[in-house]
Amino acid sequence: TLAAAGKLLKLLLLQLQLQLQQQQQQQQQQLLLLLLLLLLLLLLLLLLLLLLLLLLLLLQIEEHTSELQSLVNLVRRLPLE
Repeated sequence: TLAAAGKLLKLLLLQLQLQLQQQQQQQQQQLLLLLLLLLLLLLLLLLLLLLLLLLLLLLQIEEHTSELQSLVNLVRRLPLE
């Protein structure tokens, strides 16, 4: 019976080791998923920043175009006055 108890203890220890390994693998997978999500969030933030910069650039171009158009209109009126 002592040998049977020893075998049972060994089996229980092996089962615990397997469970711990499975838990560690699950935790590693969860950490990898979290890292991927963070990376995606960072990429989205970068994309938003690029879009904002593009919008600012377009607004500046529009402003300069308006200024140029105003100057052209002013120059066209000058000979008439």
